[in-house]
Amino acid sequence: PVATHQLAASDWAIGRTIADVNLRAATGVSVLAVRREGRAWPSPPPDFPLKAEDVLYLLGDDTDVLLARDRLTHGGR
Repeated sequence: PVATHQLAASDWAIGRTIADVNLRAATGVSVLAVRREGRAWPSPPPDFPLKAEDVLYLLGDDTDVLLARDRLTHGGR
């Protein structure tokens, strides 16, 4: 299933790229698209920088999405 996650200003992922966050390898979740300021970025490239208020469209099972949300918020603890 597809889930969404909106990034907060305090999230670990802010200022990092999709490659830096490495969701697919770390959690099994793929970033399908990012919505920023009303514009959609389908299949964002690995060097796409993440900003506060971005909405990420995530593909993965429920358990993996929870892991991805934790990683986006807190990093690889």
